[in-house]
Amino acid sequence: MFYENVAVQANIPYKYGMGWTLTNEPLKQPALRHSGLAETGMSIFYILPESEIGIAIAVNTNDYFVGKDLMDRIDWGVILMLTGDKPNQISANQYVTRHLLYDLAYFVVFAISILPSFLIKLFKKRLATGKLWIKISVLILLHLILPIFILLLPQIFFATPF
Repeated sequence: MFYENVAVQANIPYKYGMGWTLTNEPLKQPALRHSGLAETGMSIFYILPESEIGIAIAVNTNDYFVGKDLMDRIDWGVILMLTGDKPNQISANQYVTRHLLYDLAYFVVFAISILPSFLIKLFKKRLATGKLWIKISVLILLHLILPIFILLLPQIFFATPF
């Protein structure tokens, strides 16, 4: 089950099979890894056959934007410490800082999406003059394409589920 696997990609040092990932990096020995995510939690299991070490880490939280990446760095840090290597460095305020940046980006997107509500009179005047194909293009862009793009932003950039 652990060793019947295939390479994930040519440039990625992981092999995957039957739910388990086999890797030699960043460790000096092979590590078997299995992780899981649900809306309310994350878990990760490691087996280091050469060191006869097994570890399971479970957390009662899940955050696709920042927490998932930080949890990966923390669990690899635990394994690195158990094998005598130097763990990953994570700054104390990295979680808050990254969330503030995401919140700021979403606030800007929100502000842009409600801006037409405040400029409706100007918008009506512009629609009254000009070519019909421009009017229709602007309406389609503002009322169809932009909202769909905004809804898909988390999936496109962060691989998060709806």
